[in-house]
Amino acid sequence: IFYQLCASAALPELQGLGLREYRGTATGTGASWRWARARSARPHRDQHPGGAGDTSVPLQPADEALRQFCKLLGIEEAQVTRWLCHRKLVTAGETYLKPLSRQQALDSRDALAKHMYGQVFRWMASRVNRALRSPEGHHTSIGILDIYGFEMFEFNSFEQFCINYANEKLQQLFNLLEQEEYVTEEIPWVFVDFCDNQPCIELIEGRLGILDLLNEECKMPQGSDGSWAQKLYQTHLGSSHFQKPKRPMDAFIVCHFAGKVGESHRITESLGWKRPQDHQVRATPSPALVPGDPPRPSSSLNRLMETLGSTTPHYVRCIKPNDEKLPFVRAVEQLRACGVLETIRISAAGYPSRYPLLHQHSGAPLEHHFGETQPGRASSLVLTPLFCPQDPSKYQCGKSKVFFRAGQVAYLEELRYRRLRAACTLLQQHLRGWLARRRFGRVRAAVLCLQRHARGMLARR
Repeated sequence: IFYQLCASAALPELQGLGLREYRGTATGTGASWRWARARSARPHRDQHPGGAGDTSVPLQPADEALRQFCKLLGIEEAQVTRWLCHRKLVTAGETYLKPLSRQQALDSRDALAKHMYGQVFRWMASRVNRALRSPEGHHTSIGILDIYGFEMFEFNSFEQFCINYANEKLQQLFNLLEQEEYVTEEIPWVFVDFCDNQPCIELIEGRLGILDLLNEECKMPQGSDGSWAQKLYQTHLGSSHFQKPKRPMDAFIVCHFAGKVGESHRITESLGWKRPQDHQVRATPSPALVPGDPPRPSSSLNRLMETLGSTTPHYVRCIKPNDEKLPFVRAVEQLRACGVLETIRISAAGYPSRYPLLHQHSGAPLEHHFGETQPGRASSLVLTPLFCPQDPSKYQCGKSKVFFRAGQVAYLEELRYRRLRAACTLLQQHLRGWLARRRFGRVRAAVLCLQRHARGMLARR
């Protein structure tokens, strides 16, 4: 956290960073001087608000914040002064610079700060991954993906949009894994009503989709949210996953499988996808900057999906406590937002319960020895007498598993319970009979012994 650096500003080894309290300080962590220099430079960049005029942005080379910012990053002050306050315009055979307004310069400053934050975050993630990497020769790993689920607020920022986009991809992955298991086990799955969210994903990441048009709008000299929204209206109003609200005029609604989410925020001014000349400043040699371009949400998410696709996922669904600390409050909304209700619906429509073949299952009460019988055939021989009179479609035998409809495992457990109870009753009957007979034999032997002694005594008298 940067505030920890501020708290340690009095230490001799941190004197060169020029740390003190600033407005607009953001958070972060670090483990090296290279990171600390880049991280410390950001508040110096945020500190300078620009000029007060609407059409000009005076940024003096002797400005203390500018000097400290350039010193920490190892870049030239003239480059920063030039490209943060001007825009390069290229025409037919001519190139010239156009001064930026105060608001445009502030947006350019924020874009550079966000770019630095993104690069530091990527650097930190790579360092953590290298520290946790197992020695060579190990090809297995366990990873944890922590994600809250769909987020729907009164004001939804670009972060919520990306989170919801990621949840759409994760839900699609679950659908594909479900279908893949049916195909692998040669179980018909066409009857399962999978919620196909591919159209919603195409709306977001496809050609002329939301992200594609956003990237195009950010490259326009006069790009704005209103212009971007109008392009979305013209392109996607016919889509079932896209809607136009009455107000505000530059908002839109994305229909995710968990619900409708309204988007009405200043995306083009909050993203770090800015003009090409910004990259000229970033490309200046500096020991404090980490090279590389800012990742796009779709590209980083696709890499994540490739990683998840090569693993065996296990899902742990968590419900966040509510402020009232009362049961069932906001529980249904969270279950829907996390995709649990959709998962239950998909599982219930198919064969949600899956077990190894019965003759391999230690808990199956088999009455016959099947010898060399195939596992699927052996399972059918066991299950047919149990299900055929009612409904033979209650189960399906795959190559290595038996798939049961919803509630059928409970039915089999009930049958097993009845069989075990009958067996216990029979054992109790035999045990109680044996105990009674043994007790009767002892009493009878004692009575006969007493009779002999009594008769002998009477005879001797």
